[in-house]
Amino acid sequence: MPHTFVTYAIDTVFRGSLPEKFTLRIPGGADGKGGVYTETTAPTFARGETDVLFIEGGEPGDCQLVDCVGGRFRVSEDHIYNGYGVPLVEAEKTLSFGGKPHFDLNTMEVPRPDFDKVITQAETIAWLKENQIDESRLDELRKKYEVEAPAFYRINLQAEGISDRDDDSGEEEAGVIDKYRDPLSTTEFFTLLEHFNAELGPPDLKVVEADPGQAFFVKPPVAEPMQEARTVLPKASEEELRERERLDRLSQGDEPDSTVQLR
Repeated sequence: MPHTFVTYAIDTVFRGSLPEKFTLRIPGGADGKGGVYTETTAPTFARGETDVLFIEGGEPGDCQLVDCVGGRFRVSEDHIYNGYGVPLVEAEKTLSFGGKPHFDLNTMEVPRPDFDKVITQAETIAWLKENQIDESRLDELRKKYEVEAPAFYRINLQAEGISDRDDDSGEEEAGVIDKYRDPLSTTEFFTLLEHFNAELGPPDLKVVEADPGQAFFVKPPVAEPMQEARTVLPKASEEELRERERLDRLSQGDEPDSTVQLR
């Protein structure tokens, strides 16, 4: 699984201490050959973004953010969203999210892969054979690639928009189930962070920066075998059993239902 090393310029520290720049290691990202891997529970990054991060203390683990994507809050137009772009509308005893999502925040920016690694991809090899690219033409493509290919490219991961086609079923249009306030402003969120930090006291562990030059090992995922779950239903009472029998007789027409006549 490829990992991404993302470096932040630190503006404000609410808890603990951090240097002016800090590098995190996050699962997912470019494989260096033109392929990109995403981890559903990990955030994606692009340069120039502004976030509020909850970073785990101690040595870097597989994902250094608390609850991985759950530990990253997006800042957009002075409002707060979760790692997927859903508005944060309350942060008291619990976190509440709702309202119109900001899915365009979900982008991934990756560096341009090395040309000699790109041409080892099966799809590229097939394309080279199909177009009969020999060594001389390959050198031309390499030079063209180095000059014209961007140093970074951005992948948009936002969800598809709602279709505008007419799906009128003839039924009454559904109403709004819940109405949400606007996302918390950065001022509101920062005030809450300062309040909660004052109640917690100093942190127990120091946050350790990830080193891109240091080798690391992450255990590969293991498929757990499915186990049959047996549910023991509570034993029916005598009253329930009699009621079931009565309903069975009613359904079969063996017993008339009792009625009350008003005079």
